[in-house]
Formats: sequence, structure tokens, C-alpha cells
Amino acid sequence: MNFVFVLMVIIPAVVSQSVPSTFCVDKDDGVYYPACRRFIKCVNGTVYDTECFNGQVLNLKTGNCDDAENVDPPCGRIENCTGVPDGRYPNLDLGCTSFHTCKNGTFLGHNFCPDNLVFNTVNDYCDWSWNTAKPCGICDETTIPCL
Repeated sequence: MNFVFVLMVIIPAVVSQSVPSTFCVDKDDGVYYPACRRFIKCVNGTVYDTECFNGQVLNLKTGNCDDAENVDPPCGRIENCTGVPDGRYPNLDLGCTSFHTCKNGTFLGHNFCPDNLVFNTVNDYCDWSWNTAKPCGICDETTIPCL
């Protein structure tokens, strides 16, 4: 359980601070730690800490910023947060592998869970499905307590 919590702390820290120039040295070309508006891109061992502006979001097909109408969900979809309490909400239609954030009635964007994790609404972070209650996980509090 501590590993999952640490994982969630590390990801925002890597994206929000300057990324070490050696980050991509041992990585394949591609997008790492994706969020819809900010991500790390590795190309030939070079790191690109990328932020999308002017309403653009990450297009996972191209690995670049693009207009939202050209992008598949979740990044290409804007959620209606009018009258919704502040918080993070799983994207149920995408198997809870991503979530979106609402604050003061404003949609702040989508974020992806790391591979093999789903959004845990009780703990408010990405977690293993066996430790996450339904509908996002397989844990059933009536038979086995979720950790």
C-alpha cells in the first residue's frame, strides 16, 4: 500500500519540477507520466518536458499537443463540473484508468493512472484494482475489506 502512495507522489513531482537531462538516457522514445496538458517526451535520449497551451491537449496517437477536437477521450473530452463538488472523479467509461478534476465548478483536466492501476475514489489516488472498491476495482467490502 505504501508503494502506491509513493508512486502517486513521485509522478507529480517529476512533472512539476525540472526533469533531469538524463531522464531519457535508458528509455525508449515515447511519452512518460502523461497528463492531458503536461507530459514528458523522450526522443533519441533527449528529454522534452512538454506543456500544452491554448486549449490544446496531449494526443496519445501522435505524442504531441493537439486541438482537443482531434483527440480521443479522455483528453479530448471536457467534463461538465457545474454544481459538482470539488474533487477528482474517475472516468468510468474508460475503465477508471484515468480521472478528471473539478474545482469551483471548473473542469481542470484529465490525468492518467500509471499502467495497471485504476482510480480509487475512497483514497483519492490511483491504486491496484484488488484494493479498489467497485465500480472501478474488484474489491467488494461485503466479502473482503479493501485496504
